[in-house]
Amino acid sequence: MRTPLYPVYADRARFIDFYGWEMPVWFSSIEREHLAVRRNAGVFDISHMKRTYVHGKRAADYLDYLCGAKPSALKKGRLAYTHVLNERGGIIDDGIVFRLAEDEFLFVTNACTTQRMSSWMAEVAARGGFEVELEDRGSREAMIALQGP
Repeated sequence: MRTPLYPVYADRARFIDFYGWEMPVWFSSIEREHLAVRRNAGVFDISHMKRTYVHGKRAADYLDYLCGAKPSALKKGRLAYTHVLNERGGIIDDGIVFRLAEDEFLFVTNACTTQRMSSWMAEVAARGGFEVELEDRGSREAMIALQGP
């Protein structure tokens, strides 16, 4: 698979397979790019990560149940790093949850757990009667990260 940003750098990047995604690993020099990010900043295409929009009146309750953090306590426009837990409290994945509105969140999790997370999130919603909508826009939206010191 290719991210929506693939055409931007297709002719300049060295690619690797990352869980089925064709991802750029470097452009001109691994060492120079590494040092640039460590000393200044770098932009990364992270469009391969799973993005689930959670909508509904009980979206906050649902995410509180699903996660180790308490997304219901987040103010609009804020985010939290959290873990996704199984029924015994074991960790399934980690991710970042953003509160977009009173009843809307964006939950970003790892590319390597996409299928497992989709199944688990749907199962928890149905079993708990949360009546939320889980919308995956991952293949339609790009996402970048600005990283550095």
